[in-house]
Amino acid sequence: MGYYVIDPETNEEIHVSKWKIKYPDQDASCEVCNTAVYVRADATPNRQDHFAHYKHSNCPTIKDGRKKYEHLHPTEKDEENAKRIKREVVANLWPIYQKCKEIMKGNQKGNQAFLYKKEFKEMIEKADERNIWAYKGLTLKYVPYVLLVNYGVFPKKDFRKRKVHFVFDSLMSNYDDLWINSKVKQNIWRVYPDEQNSVEREQIDWDTSGLEPDYFINFITEIPNEILEGKKVLS
Repeated sequence: MGYYVIDPETNEEIHVSKWKIKYPDQDASCEVCNTAVYVRADATPNRQDHFAHYKHSNCPTIKDGRKKYEHLHPTEKDEENAKRIKREVVANLWPIYQKCKEIMKGNQKGNQAFLYKKEFKEMIEKADERNIWAYKGLTLKYVPYVLLVNYGVFPKKDFRKRKVHFVFDSLMSNYDDLWINSKVKQNIWRVYPDEQNSVEREQIDWDTSGLEPDYFINFITEIPNEILEGKKVLS
């Protein structure tokens, strides 16, 4: 759970060291799953106290809790919407990649959480494998966020200084809850597993009004939909 929680009085982040003084012997609440977390005192001298979930927690910030994302598929498919979304994604690959980079980086300075183009390609491929485009009601606004969560864990490497993965509100049972269930928070969280599962919250607020419509790439390239959707190849 990391070193910060939300202070119930101020609704702002509070560090574990200050929590122990202000709320001695009291549990805090995880902002992702809304269940109790406690202060775990670390016996190792060079490691500080941190917040931790109780046993058997299914919070997606925990390794076992996030496994549910590996098995999500659309239960109610909308193939016509899937075709439209695919065309919009193809027409807007660059801004989607840029938005994913922005979400990945968060409030970190420099290249603390760099997203490689090769990884972005793999994100698209994994989305194809799980057919996330077929979710009924999916719009382009949610695509970057679902791509990041659906991908899994981004390892620490070269320009990315921290291992990271992404989660949604624990109330979510499938991706379409994001735009169907009004009780699901419109947030995505960066989770840093090597830092006691520290989290950083990002609001889902991508403005897609300036992006290209699904028919734009057909108009510019004159490539038919069948090719864009992978049903035919260019001859």
